[in-house]
Amino acid sequence: MKKTLSLILALLLCLSLCACMASNENPTIPSTEPTVTDPTVPTDPTIEQTDATDPTQVSDATEATDPTETSEPTAVTDATETPAVSPTETPTETPTVAPTETTAATPTETTHAHSWTDATCTAAQVCTTCQAVGAPAKGHNWVDASYISPKSCTRCGLTEGSILVRPPRGDYSGVTITIATPSGTGTIEEYWLYQEIEKAFGCTINVQPILEAAYYDRVYAMIAQGNTPTIFMINGSIEEYVARGESGQFVDVMAPENLAKMPNFKSLFVDNKINNDRLMLTGAADGSHYLLPGYNCRQNVEYYWFYNNVAFEEAGVQWDGDPDGFLDMLRKLKAYDPNSYPLSVGSLHNTLNRVISSFGVNSTYAAYDWSKGDWFFGATSNASYEMLRMYQTAYNEKLLNPANLKQGAGAMTTDIENGESYLYHGHIGWTEFLNSYFSENTYRDGSIIPASAPVGTNGMTLQAPSFSNTSGTVISAEDPRAAECAMAILDWMYDTSKDGGAWLNTVGDPSMLARGDDGLLNWICDYDGTDYMNDRYYVSLKYGMFDAALAVRICPESPHFNKGAAVAEAQKIGDQVGYFRCAPALPEMDGQLNSLYADAQEEIKRMQLDFITQNWTRADFDEWSADFNATYSQIIDYLNGYF
Repeated sequence: MKKTLSLILALLLCLSLCACMASNENPTIPSTEPTVTDPTVPTDPTIEQTDATDPTQVSDATEATDPTETSEPTAVTDATETPAVSPTETPTETPTVAPTETTAATPTETTHAHSWTDATCTAAQVCTTCQAVGAPAKGHNWVDASYISPKSCTRCGLTEGSILVRPPRGDYSGVTITIATPSGTGTIEEYWLYQEIEKAFGCTINVQPILEAAYYDRVYAMIAQGNTPTIFMINGSIEEYVARGESGQFVDVMAPENLAKMPNFKSLFVDNKINNDRLMLTGAADGSHYLLPGYNCRQNVEYYWFYNNVAFEEAGVQWDGDPDGFLDMLRKLKAYDPNSYPLSVGSLHNTLNRVISSFGVNSTYAAYDWSKGDWFFGATSNASYEMLRMYQTAYNEKLLNPANLKQGAGAMTTDIENGESYLYHGHIGWTEFLNSYFSENTYRDGSIIPASAPVGTNGMTLQAPSFSNTSGTVISAEDPRAAECAMAILDWMYDTSKDGGAWLNTVGDPSMLARGDDGLLNWICDYDGTDYMNDRYYVSLKYGMFDAALAVRICPESPHFNKGAAVAEAQKIGDQVGYFRCAPALPEMDGQLNSLYADAQEEIKRMQLDFITQNWTRADFDEWSADFNATYSQIIDYLNGYF
């Protein structure tokens, strides 16, 4: 009985377990038949779909979605609805789906593309649609106050405070200074420079612009009429002006009482013995002088060797300044481009007159040996022979364009532009022109840079004279009070500090200036406010700057000297290799002697051309030198006697 009861209980337990299992979802059974998906039932977007066999289930990744549009919600099918079953399928029991709990929708970050306002100095970037905040306010970009404008923001134009006031440098109220200045147009649009001088000295400036072509004739006429300008330029017979000065017409700048009023001038031309010796070559016998020269108005390196570094790189050539190495370098360039004449020349005789300094002589004409204190003709020296032999070899081997020997700089630059030549010795200003040409003409490769060393035996380049002792500025002595004011103004013009007159006249106000990527100053061109115009004529016409009668010194920082990276590099190289000292300025010669010297120069030019093109030997050169020195010895005797 007990066994029967136990069997009944076990049977009931099994039936109960079966019923329980029937109430749950049936387990998945692998099927060989394809799965049929009901398109009315939504796919759970949170589950990654890996089956890409159905092309309708593969999203197009290249299709862009408009972020400003909101997608329509997908209709949800009633989960309790029994899906249709194909007649071929075995009906299965529909599982019971538990109702899902409703939750709040997760907000999206944005449902639109932001439309940002521009950030300003004081306001951040803001979306005009949702007011979201983007980039912060930029803050003011202040430019310090100057003598033209107060402290100002370059972004919004806000100004603070007032313009700077230049400290007074003397009280010359009631004094009128007349300045006769050469002008290319005869007019000056704006007189900013002179207004600043008036503020500094309390005087009145009366500017008389005179066309350059008529300048000296007009000044001579004014002097003859007894209407001499207070400040004016001379560039004629220095002996005539010294004589006029001795008669009391001009201020003696070497008088002790006047030197005491001009400390900057005294430091340059009295305390510096080399400068003093040079200046006094044209002074009066009693030690007086009436000239205020323009000092360092040129760069140290004005003429130098330049080459196309693209061609050199392609040819695998390195610069060599040794004369023999230089010729080998030209030969390699010729092999690289057989149709070229690697070396081009501008004015042959001017070039030779400069290049000879790298061979140890400071002129092909009247040269000066500083160690011996003697004058001689540089064309007859051994340095001249070695230099000419180098050019003769280049000519014979077709390394030098023969057409250049009788042409000027125009032919030289054409050779470089056309890729017919790759190096030259010439003025630094040509580099800016040539590099501009190469950058504008993409079919022509090139980049003109300075050579690492000059070509010659001493490795030095010619020193540019720091000033001329025959031209400059003169002060009228007619009105003693005006003359005193003029001395104060001109001495200020020798001051290159940022508060000095040289800075005022040749650099300008901070509002005119901007530093380039190279750190050098540039004049801002106000045509559009973004370009640079480093041409002194631009600031001359606009501000009155670079008044020639006042430009007795140019600041090294002046944009006038900013002629591009190649020019700046040439100055550095010149400082590194050193400068061969130039000859003293020649004194004036009388008419007959001056005519004889002109003939000597022409004979030297003829000899140079013949030496190069007619294969002169050393014997030919020595014979010519002896005859030449005998014919023109009077000039050398005069110079050695004068000095």
